[in-house]
Amino acid sequence: MAKSQQPQAQSRFLFLDGLRGLCAFMVILEHVPDNPVSGLFPTRLFGMCFFFLLSGFVMAHAYGDRLSNGLTAWQFTKRRFIRLYPLYLVGLAMGLLYSIYTLWRGWDPSSWSAVAIAAGFNVFMLPAPPVYGGALYPFNRPAWSLFFEFVASVLYACMHRFLTNRVLYAIIGVATIGLICTNQMAPSSWNWQGVFYDTWLVIYGFFGGVLVHRWYEAGKLIRMPAWLGVVFALGCVAVPTNEITHYIYSLFGVLVLMPCLLILFARSPVQGVSARICFIGGFLSYGVYLFHMPIWMGLELVSAKFGLEDFPNWIGLLILVVITSVVAALVTRFIDPPARRWLRSKLMKQEVQGPLPPPAGLSAKKGRLIGGRIRLRRSHAGETALPESR
Repeated sequence: MAKSQQPQAQSRFLFLDGLRGLCAFMVILEHVPDNPVSGLFPTRLFGMCFFFLLSGFVMAHAYGDRLSNGLTAWQFTKRRFIRLYPLYLVGLAMGLLYSIYTLWRGWDPSSWSAVAIAAGFNVFMLPAPPVYGGALYPFNRPAWSLFFEFVASVLYACMHRFLTNRVLYAIIGVATIGLICTNQMAPSSWNWQGVFYDTWLVIYGFFGGVLVHRWYEAGKLIRMPAWLGVVFALGCVAVPTNEITHYIYSLFGVLVLMPCLLILFARSPVQGVSARICFIGGFLSYGVYLFHMPIWMGLELVSAKFGLEDFPNWIGLLILVVITSVVAALVTRFIDPPARRWLRSKLMKQEVQGPLPPPAGLSAKKGRLIGGRIRLRRSHAGETALPESR
């Protein structure tokens, strides 16, 4: 298929929105111990690579032409910061309140100075020094991926004019070697022990996503049915492993399975109810990813307060999913847009002020939920985050 027939016809990747939402909810399973659903998806963690792949794909789609046509790396950096920071700050505040409360009650043996130092770094989206538990983001551990994705995207903007396909292949090749050498550090990705693995993972994923977008622009990606993509994604993370095969299969998942998921299903069409589900999954994904951990910690406090520890963990998982989804929807809908407008007014005074990109999604279209039905309408080129960040 010729390039002229390809990307212009598809301005929104709704199925990728849905996969991003699915991955965000999978992350929740990692932080609710002994729930029955986690056992069904024992290798769910390497789905983190899919977030980075998706981020590279989307950045190339939303900003590739703009960077070629004069958008500077500094302008790009400000846009990414504005996109990521409001919800990040809400998640940080939630986790910080939990830490302050446990310190005040004497349940946390850490010092107030350690909390202050860690918070001082985290408020600027910087990893905290290992003074408060050793985590990069001790108040909201999943936020580690935002920092690495943000750095990778800025590097992409700085290197854009030099990123030929050969350079991308070289970067991905070096990152592959790095992942093979550091794969045993994967379980420690949230703390300082896993920094080297994190670095190679985001380089492989992000620039791999940029390369897949080049193939998409060239018309080299096939169109597979969306239902098969769901089966493929769930099947990848449902493979049982043992102590010997776990690291081998996890590496295979990162290097092969997750790129194949993006390559095979980036163009998958969805319509009707499926499209609405995918849109909602993309809309909630960033908030779900950032808010589930501090909300779970708060639920644990409530459970201990009222003696509810003996309740089945699947009930706690269900409550967490519902509360996190509601909070993510409210914050994304009512707090994120005005916060980004304020940041734009402060950081982009000398630039032309256009409409905000959609709060979540992979598109040049913005969805609106009206009377239980989603309508899509044209807007300026949008972008996505990790679960985005992804």
